[in-house]
Amino acid sequence: MWRMTAALILAAFCFLRAAPARAAAGDPSILYVPTAGGAPSVSADAAVVMDCLSGSVLYEKRANRPMHPASITKMMTAIVALEVGYLGDVVTVSSNAANTPGSSMGISRGERYLLEDLLAGLMIVSGNDAAVAISEHISGTEPAFVEMMNERAREIGAVNTTFVNSYGISEPGHLTTAYDLALIARHGLSIPYFARLVSTRDKDAWRLDPLREVPLSNTNRLLWGFQGADGVKTGTTGAAGACLCSSATRDGMRVIAVVLHSDSRWEDSEALLEYAFRNFEAAGSFEKGESVCEVVVDRGLRPTVEAVAASRLAGVIPRGGGDTLRIVFDMERPVRAPVLRGQRLGSVSLWAGDRIVATTDAVAAHDVEKRTLFRSLAALYAPILRVLSIAGVG
Repeated sequence: MWRMTAALILAAFCFLRAAPARAAAGDPSILYVPTAGGAPSVSADAAVVMDCLSGSVLYEKRANRPMHPASITKMMTAIVALEVGYLGDVVTVSSNAANTPGSSMGISRGERYLLEDLLAGLMIVSGNDAAVAISEHISGTEPAFVEMMNERAREIGAVNTTFVNSYGISEPGHLTTAYDLALIARHGLSIPYFARLVSTRDKDAWRLDPLREVPLSNTNRLLWGFQGADGVKTGTTGAAGACLCSSATRDGMRVIAVVLHSDSRWEDSEALLEYAFRNFEAAGSFEKGESVCEVVVDRGLRPTVEAVAASRLAGVIPRGGGDTLRIVFDMERPVRAPVLRGQRLGSVSLWAGDRIVATTDAVAAHDVEKRTLFRSLAALYAPILRVLSIAGVG
């Protein structure tokens, strides 16, 4: 990733509170909407392109319109299963799961599988039967699991999403948006196992007792033909049409594209991903845990505390845009002791011109105790006592 040097305006000490970061006009949930020429024309009724790292929206077409998601729903199913379940769990397939209509992994009543293998059947071949088996194993019933899906979706920020089932069959009220699906995919891709799974072309799952191999081949054909493709999920129903949530990584920049109700989902997705890579480039300033600045501590045993980036501060900027890149601090002035390690001290934002590219919290790198007479004296005499101890005095 390109690292800015002279173009960045840095401060050694964060004494002053800078101007607060501004969200993009029109939608406070969209962090930054750069402008770039040559936006593609796509057949999809709704579409969005998002930078995976920062959440910046690079292109949108009716991104907040409620739509049927079809089997892209299964991204949320997999996320909940990975966050709540255990890959080594043994799952016994119920009659209800085995008889789930639609796309199938081919499991039968009474068969046993590891949760890991059912997740492969869920995301690689889009098994509706696998979705219900996973749901019942984790929550007892599919409706109870769907409640967990909806709750987790809201926590992720997908506030315009309501799931009615775990696998994506079109039902009244089972609706989301292209933007929400990109948010869900972004969260999923932050989970290493999810990211590996959705980039897998072929995998063998295994039925237990007796052991039988179940070969799986991914329904996402971009994984075979598009440079850098590494996910995520296909979906098709009569009401939803052809849908695809795709992702690709080039030159350190991962991009998510969502197309819903598309006449040409492969071509639409390729056009959107290429648009992102052609018109934008990665930019960053701080890695997670890297020192950002020093913050003055009021009544502390130390006069300052080191502030570090809580997460990587990086995003995307238009290629050849010519905007000056700068860092804006929004910090406490000063922070009052005691300060705890990991305590939020403010935020740091990366700006291109008058637009925000990315933001992250700045947190305390270490504790700072409150200054008292006893602690001040102890701190003063501690070095002397150590020297005497080494010299064998006392």
